Amino acid sequence: MATEVEERVKNELERIRDAAEKKQGKDYPRDTSLIIFFDHTPPLEEVIDNVELDNFVSKNILNLDLRFSTLYLVGRDILREFSLAKGTPT
Repeated sequence: MATEVEERVKNELERIRDAAEKKQGKDYPRDTSLIIFFDHTPPLEEVIDNVELDNFVSKNILNLDLRFSTLYLVGRDILREFSLAKGTPT
């Protein structure tokens, strides 16, 4: 059985994936970025770090048909930038 924190982390990561999935397959002007804000407050900030976010994005977001130049994940004390053309964090 998952703890409350584990359940909140799972829900927040699913929310990030859902936000990206809503944008897939849609055309946007060149050099448009996708910015997704997420909850990175205690206790989530102690569990979700750059490595976990990078792994999550690599497995769940980069394979989507996102027609943006860059993806930004923004939390309270965290900013991750991914080039969607290359599929790697910048």
